[in-house]
Amino acid sequence: MGWGVSWRANGPEGSLTIYRLIGRGTFPRTYKLSPFASRWSKREIVGWIDCIKDGFEGKKRRL
Repeated sequence: MGWGVSWRANGPEGSLTIYRLIGRGTFPRTYKLSPFASRWSKREIVGWIDCIKDGFEGKKRRL
């Protein structure tokens, strides 16, 4: 499992969107590394990106 994915939101609306998607089960959950650190699996994020594409580079479905 690759652990190279870290993410920082550009404002509160970015993190709210991600956590809403996690709550709906449409975005991969984080792995808790310590009480103050969480990360996503690179493989899961790449899989999520592939899943939301329609087969055309840059064309994505609505979430």
